[in-house]
Amino acid sequence: MDSSLSYHEPSVVTIAILSGFLLLLNLVNYGLDKIAFCGLIGQVVLGIAWGTPGGKLLDRGVEDAIMQLGYLGLILLVFEGGLATSFKTLKANLALSTGVAITGISVPMGFSFLLQPMVGATPLQAFAAGAALCSTSLGTTFTILSNSGLSSTRLGVVLTSAAMMDDVVGLIMVQVVSNLGGGDFTAVTVIRPVMVSLAFATLVPVLCKFLVVPITLKLNTVRESSPESKLATLLKLRQTAFIIHTALLLILVIGGTFAGTSSLLAAYIAGAAISWWDSEVAHVRVGLNAGSEMQNTEESETNDTDIPDRSTLHVAQVAPATQSGLSETHREESSTSGLETYDRYYRPVVEYVFKPFFFASIGFSVPITRMFSGPIVWRGVIYTILMTVGKLVCGAWLVPFASPLRFAIQLAKRVGIPGNNHSKPLAPGAQCANLNASTTDRSNSHRPQAGKTHEVVPMETLPDGTSRPASAEIRNSAPKPEKPRSLYPACIMGLGMVARGEIGFLVAALAESKGIFGRQSSGQPSELFLIVTWAISLCTVIGPICVGLVVNRVRRLESGSCQAGVEGSQNVLGAWGFSLEADVWYDHFPGSGLGDILAQNISVPGLSPQYPAVHCTADGNVCQVTTGMSEINAATTITALVLSSKFDLKNTYFLLAGIAGVNPKYGTLGSVALARFALQPALQYEIDPREIPEDWKTGYFSFGTKSPTEYPTEFYGTEVFELNEALRDVAFDFASTATLNDTTHTQEYRSKYEAGGSVYDAATKPPSLIKCDTSTSDVFFSGNFLGEAFEDVTSLWTNGIGKYCMSAQEDNAILEVLIRFHVHKSVDFNRVIVLRTGSNFDRPPPGIDAVTHLRGEHLNGVKIAVDNIYLAGVEILKGILGGWDETFINGVKPSNYVGDVFGTIGGVPGFKPIRDQDTSA
Repeated sequence: MDSSLSYHEPSVVTIAILSGFLLLLNLVNYGLDKIAFCGLIGQVVLGIAWGTPGGKLLDRGVEDAIMQLGYLGLILLVFEGGLATSFKTLKANLALSTGVAITGISVPMGFSFLLQPMVGATPLQAFAAGAALCSTSLGTTFTILSNSGLSSTRLGVVLTSAAMMDDVVGLIMVQVVSNLGGGDFTAVTVIRPVMVSLAFATLVPVLCKFLVVPITLKLNTVRESSPESKLATLLKLRQTAFIIHTALLLILVIGGTFAGTSSLLAAYIAGAAISWWDSEVAHVRVGLNAGSEMQNTEESETNDTDIPDRSTLHVAQVAPATQSGLSETHREESSTSGLETYDRYYRPVVEYVFKPFFFASIGFSVPITRMFSGPIVWRGVIYTILMTVGKLVCGAWLVPFASPLRFAIQLAKRVGIPGNNHSKPLAPGAQCANLNASTTDRSNSHRPQAGKTHEVVPMETLPDGTSRPASAEIRNSAPKPEKPRSLYPACIMGLGMVARGEIGFLVAALAESKGIFGRQSSGQPSELFLIVTWAISLCTVIGPICVGLVVNRVRRLESGSCQAGVEGSQNVLGAWGFSLEADVWYDHFPGSGLGDILAQNISVPGLSPQYPAVHCTADGNVCQVTTGMSEINAATTITALVLSSKFDLKNTYFLLAGIAGVNPKYGTLGSVALARFALQPALQYEIDPREIPEDWKTGYFSFGTKSPTEYPTEFYGTEVFELNEALRDVAFDFASTATLNDTTHTQEYRSKYEAGGSVYDAATKPPSLIKCDTSTSDVFFSGNFLGEAFEDVTSLWTNGIGKYCMSAQEDNAILEVLIRFHVHKSVDFNRVIVLRTGSNFDRPPPGIDAVTHLRGEHLNGVKIAVDNIYLAGVEILKGILGGWDETFINGVKPSNYVGDVFGTIGGVPGFKPIRDQDTSA
């Protein structure tokens, strides 16, 4: 036996083959993921082509090495899945996720026994085939949800949790199938790995609770008492976290394997334990001075809430002395978390070497030359159909009628099972307007406990489809979801579960290598193995493609609802769907350097039962609340907010921001408007246009008048608000530093307005910042006559000063609340900014009728409008916070009248005609 391996330089051919193999694995993965989210199939195909089944370009020893390195990659992939586990979200959606997971396991397993009459399989072989097809490709699921923008929705959370459970069962099946290959089928063969796995999964949490928690608390005490000690310094290092995490992973994987459970299940438990430690165990918050300590009250815990897209309010409390330290603390905690450590040390090699090697090694075991015989192909297709249907039935849990979820709830109530009587229902997810208010206050007395730090996304021009799964923890924790509005959530749920992948290939390959699928005398692969391989491959391709098609359809309908709001173009996913305007703040705000808007979550009595929490940065500088659509919801929510003892809003700056219909005479898709006036034109008389006098342009005319051209003589007080023009101009300067988003699609749609001539010049240009005014109404509208009517009433009611350019649905309701509380010195109405972005035009381009335009058949700029809310809005927040001591602590002195039509907070409205001012006192 040789005492050592003599070193020799590999040949040029070997270098070319290996380097080309690795490069192609990554290139093919990238390309196919972009097209159909199935890059792993391309890597399997390359493994077939390069390995023994195909060109035999790799030596058997190289294939063995790649297989072993690939398995390391699989362990780390499963470890990452554990790290990504959100325990708050998992607990909130546990019942539904469990139901979906059980369905996704049991139905394919049951269908697999149809292989007995189809191919003459034994019960053991049918069981092994079902074990291979009962899992869901976790990697594929993550990719689908991320690329489709669904990862942060309730639908995405449930789908991810169910896929995770399926994979955990799949990992147990790996060990079961491995044991089955050693002898006859007995109950012990199946039960032993299951029981060992359950024992292992139970023992680790017990150790965490009774061993890890006390040790952590003890270390916290030492670190707090001696923050500069060597131990405290050592525990803050990223390298320390890396060593601890790696040691835990190795201990559990090795120990679990020797105990008789799957090494992959052990890897998942290791990751989940680290995720639990990061999010559920108290940690030292180094760098906070006493004035900025967080209250640990029950109200400040993360609440059961789902954040929608429409009408959110940002409330910020500024403490400049502690802001920097808090930011450093968040970076410090983030840098040693499980996911941060994985991203820094593991992800590059896993993503570009180990994971490609794993899927390629699966290809080494696929006998491609034997798969295309007639009987194999048609049986493989039939089995694929069965396995697709087996996962599609998971969507039945979200069918809006007679779903298993509602049946189970009703049954539980009938038999008297106690439940949570205080769970809060969710509201529609993808709605059309967003109300953000940023407020500033030096008071630190109402800061709740900080939550989990989220991934930082650089603040820059936002790419399409950006989202962060981390924010799902906050937004999807209500245990009583709204009934789905359509079959789309059910379709996406079912199709999202169809993709198999790594676990399926692994179980099938194990079953074949152990002889469970039957051994051919010629040494060729078994027929059953080929059929199962067909099913795994086709399902992994079919699932992502179908999800992409359905999501694209939903996107079109969602955009239509933002343009129209009529039947047929509603938010089809409801509480299960997209969250647009709020999401853009949650996803990208950490990159602003101002903190994480989801770090604190404060329950406030009187907020919408659908959105019962205010969300704040850890330092309290910026907060956000969702009011919900319509003037009534907006007024009620803001009243509750101002009356809450948890906030001191006397020195607060409010930024009201949302998407809107834009007047093509003054703006375009993606334009950002900052308003001086906000009007409520619905407070008028109305006559059906078919019955108006011939010399009238519209059926609307003001109270106390006889025609649309007369100034009103009767007021309710909410018709017109004038805001601080000096503050508006300062905000305009801050926002002008932003680079606004635009897309080719919106450019093409704008070009339709070129036929309107010079009057629509603004509509044909790229997005820009404009100074013009908003019009508030609960009614969605479209058309030239209505658009011009609102232009006229804006000019009339503001004495020719105002210029209508953006629609709104909540602005005047909120402004009325703030006016009333300004009188009682609870807020400062001089510190209000209204920002709206153009998501669609309020009237059609030439050649398109108003009905077609309203019904959303011509999509427009919802995506860039949402992006530009953040891009412009965050610059305003940064400007206010950055100039707090020098400028904003004492407010920006207005140069114009500020208030309502009555002069409620003092002064004389400059927008009323002189004759009216003389008689209105």
